[in-house]
Amino acid sequence: MRRTLCIAAAATLYIAASAAADQMICTHWSAFDEGMSTVEDAGNTWTAVDDAESYTGTAFTAPGEADTGGGPDRPWLVYVLPEPVKAGEGTADGKTWQIWLHMRVITDQNSFYFGTSQDGSSWWPDVIDNTVRINNDDMNNTDEWFWADQVTGNDGGLSPLIEVGQNYIRLGPRETTETTDGSPRFDVVCLRNFGDLGLDAAPADADVQPWLDVTPVEAQGKLATTWAAVRRSL
Repeated sequence: MRRTLCIAAAATLYIAASAAADQMICTHWSAFDEGMSTVEDAGNTWTAVDDAESYTGTAFTAPGEADTGGGPDRPWLVYVLPEPVKAGEGTADGKTWQIWLHMRVITDQNSFYFGTSQDGSSWWPDVIDNTVRINNDDMNNTDEWFWADQVTGNDGGLSPLIEVGQNYIRLGPRETTETTDGSPRFDVVCLRNFGDLGLDAAPADADVQPWLDVTPVEAQGKLATTWAAVRRSL
């Protein structure tokens, strides 16, 4: 009997440990690395906007003449992921990572490109094309916040290359308008190596909120309040 209980307890601990190994890492738009990022390039400029329906009251968009033909010529925001990937959780370990972008599409200009890196200088993939776009035409003109992944609405999309240790992600505009009011915007980007894809499988608010202890830059010249400060005042 005791042996049976020990085996059952060990199995429970193994299952719990296995579940705990799954990983999700998120970052706020304002946490981009200023030294590694290009805020303005190729006719587009990343601009902070007020948005009361976003997670923290602000968002980032890049109005201008974005190039939808791929290629590196665009302003890239570079983010150092705020948590290292745990041992056994990288792409090389057989884990399939997903990128999730919390975004709002106001018109039919609706997409971003992404890339990943382990050193902040050599970027995957070598070729920037529709396989690394975040694009869902079904959400065009909805003017509401939603979570977009790399596959939903984008057949042939590639899973992010994420390895054990430090990782970087970059985001660049793909489809925009000349104004902030018409260009797609985002406020949070997450990467995770578990769960399904699709609009109904998006990260839960309870899992995202702990990552938003950030200090946003000023939106449109107005003083921005940190989400952490808002939470402390409640």
